[in-house]
Amino acid sequence: MNLPTNPTISKITSKITSKTMRPPMLPRSPYSLLTCLAAGCGLLLAVAPAGAQVLYTTGTYSQAFDQTGTVGTVFTPAPAVPSSLTTSFSWTNNQSSVNFYGLPGWYSSVGTASNLGRVSSGSTTATGDLYFWGAASGTERAMSTFTANGFAGDTYMGIQLRNNSATTLTSASIAYDVEQWRRQVSAATTLTLQYLVTSSSGDQLSAGGFGTLNLTGTNGTVTAASGSFGSGLLNTTAASLSLAGISWAQNDFLWLRWVNSPNGSPSLPTSALAVDNFSFSAIPEPSSGA
Repeated sequence: MNLPTNPTISKITSKITSKTMRPPMLPRSPYSLLTCLAAGCGLLLAVAPAGAQVLYTTGTYSQAFDQTGTVGTVFTPAPAVPSSLTTSFSWTNNQSSVNFYGLPGWYSSVGTASNLGRVSSGSTTATGDLYFWGAASGTERAMSTFTANGFAGDTYMGIQLRNNSATTLTSASIAYDVEQWRRQVSAATTLTLQYLVTSSSGDQLSAGGFGTLNLTGTNGTVTAASGSFGSGLLNTTAASLSLAGISWAQNDFLWLRWVNSPNGSPSLPTSALAVDNFSFSAIPEPSSGA
């Protein structure tokens, strides 16, 4: 049976092994099983949060950005989604302790000042730069940089991983969903996934030297700005990518970031393209033996 074509999201891809729409009536994400297993259903992952990054040894790291409790609990991205309007919160980059909202290893270039985070089911407010989108009163989340007034230039969100294995890693598989939670009248939006391997520690989210993996954008504009159900079939695009030819040495860092670009129209509102159901697994350097 032919799947419905997404009318709002177009894709320009590079090094993409597959990119398919999810059929109706199936689980919301192909990585829901990974999420379940990582939560304690039997999958043993050699991945752990660290003070300045996520330590990666082997297996699959996954992040669904879903609410896991109230403030004061580790791994709490944001408060509950209100039935209308938005709720504010304060985000802290690379948060690995209690009493703050944030995720270990995850960073944003905006929205880190007090109460500039928002949770929403499609509404916006005059202030707020970092959004967690989801259905009202639900627990699922998708993360994006977004502002109702438009950014003057590119904004970034992403993850820092540290190679905690005993070998050089040379390739990786990356998967995630792109969900559109809001449509704007002013300008199309592009969401670009980029990568950087570096020996430099600390926050490199806005650094230069990143390579580009793929680009996802909206098809132009609409006649009236409105919210959209981002996790619905017609508003979700699944990406499955291969990152090859890297040399990620032991104790070095791999950055993956999504660049939200105003697409030639700075300071104008853009559509809300959010990331959800992220998963990552790396492949070690081949043996030199015959």
